[in-house]
Amino acid sequence: MTTREQQQEYLASIAQAYDVGDFDYLAPGDLRSLDALIAEAWQAFKQDGDVDTQIRKIEKAMGRE
Repeated sequence: MTTREQQQEYLASIAQAYDVGDFDYLAPGDLRSLDALIAEAWQAFKQDGDVDTQIRKIEKAMGRE
């Protein structure tokens, strides 16, 4: 991810997928962790923080590393 627009689109996509249950294959604890990572990524986005690091954490939690 390089641009803010790409970051926003990615986070919106992941958040929507989470909301519709696309990650229900994860154990409950892992699902809660993913939810927290998504929230942290949005917070970083809003504060012009390091969103790419947060996205990598999300990818790792989903097993897409």
